[in-house]
Amino acid sequence: MDIMYAAVDSRNVELQPKYEESLYMYLYFVIFIIFGSFFTLNLFIGVIIDNFNQQ
Repeated sequence: MDIMYAAVDSRNVELQPKYEESLYMYLYFVIFIIFGSFFTLNLFIGVIIDNFNQQ
């Protein structure tokens, strides 16, 4: 969560962070977490199905 908050508060290279400067970064992290969850779940289910098919 600290990385997400740091990304949302980030500005340009020479500027100090500002509270909730880049709100679109919330959308990026929500999409990243959703796709990451689907990918991990897909891998887990794939391994289970593969093990059932081998037996």
